[in-house]
Amino acid sequence: MRRMPVIITVALLGLLAARAPAAELSFGGDLKFHLFDMSTGTSTFWLPEDTMPTAFDTTDRWDMGFNSAYLYFVAQLTDKVTIDIEPEIAAHSGATPSLGMKIGTQRVPASDADALTLGLNAAKVSALVPWNVQVSAGILRPIFTEDYGEMKGFMESVHFAKSQANPWLGAWHDAGIEAYKAFEFQIGDQYLTLPAYLYLLNGGTQASDNNSNKTVMLHVAPEFWKLRLLGSFALGKWDDADQNNVMRYVAGLSGEFGPVWIRGEYVGGKWSNEVSAFTGDTFDVKPFGYYAKLGVNFIPDKLSLILDYDYARHNFGGFFYVGSNHAVEKYTTVTGTLCWSVIPGSSVMLGVTKAMWNSTTDAGIETSKLDFLRPTLGWRTVF
Repeated sequence: MRRMPVIITVALLGLLAARAPAAELSFGGDLKFHLFDMSTGTSTFWLPEDTMPTAFDTTDRWDMGFNSAYLYFVAQLTDKVTIDIEPEIAAHSGATPSLGMKIGTQRVPASDADALTLGLNAAKVSALVPWNVQVSAGILRPIFTEDYGEMKGFMESVHFAKSQANPWLGAWHDAGIEAYKAFEFQIGDQYLTLPAYLYLLNGGTQASDNNSNKTVMLHVAPEFWKLRLLGSFALGKWDDADQNNVMRYVAGLSGEFGPVWIRGEYVGGKWSNEVSAFTGDTFDVKPFGYYAKLGVNFIPDKLSLILDYDYARHNFGGFFYVGSNHAVEKYTTVTGTLCWSVIPGSSVMLGVTKAMWNSTTDAGIETSKLDFLRPTLGWRTVF
């Protein structure tokens, strides 16, 4: 794992403390690891020498390991200016089964140099400007979906859902500018609260952009009574030539009713004239997905159960890249997570996931299928 970014981060914070003795410095973190993780089920796909698909009933090894750690370095320079640096250490074990492979063979070797990576969840300066607008600039985790942008999915389960960890759907990391303001309106004896975020972003890259057109994104979450509407819309360019559009959107709903809460978001997008890595053909990438969650707090701040139904669909083959324009991938996942707070800020998470994924040709012929069960025992601690 590369240590230089950590050294640079610590050095910057030390310099900050030396140059701004009046600054209030604080440190914290969010650590997650698992004590048990195993997938078992059936993977069906074509071998090169076969004319019919072969079903492999396989079980992955019992795994214990590190998931991720987020560190929070915050310097309050004045009552209106804050610096926030959040390094992220993440494990990439390949524990999640993959379409077209036997369960277990998708794992990254423990000796792999990229098994642990260091990145930046955020590195930004925030300032409170007139009209109670908070402006942040730098590396951001924009609130596109609340499940991913506000890390609610990270807090509520051991693994992010496919629709939210998906770089074509819920996931978004970027550099740019964020402006936030909360509006409030009175309707009778009730109040409508309207938090609004306006972004000017690279379009999905933290280091630099590949074109001169910036992506504009708006996120709003009006709250009335016990319900909140969730919505985001983004428009920009994705290619070097500044010619092809990208459009992304989210619509959702959440609510709290005593010990019960619900939340769901529908996510979609369109990347015009993407290029297939296999055929070289151009076509419009149009993925979509959604999730619906039900949470029950049996004992407040102590014991809760979260049920999650998640669906994601690509009109192409590939998850992190456009592999083929003659394929369709569908991911249906159901997860139940029981969370027990051992002490405040530290929770044991027992999750059971049932995954039913498949890929087909654009003519509807199934080429691979995954049907597996994945129990996981995780532990998350905030400090």
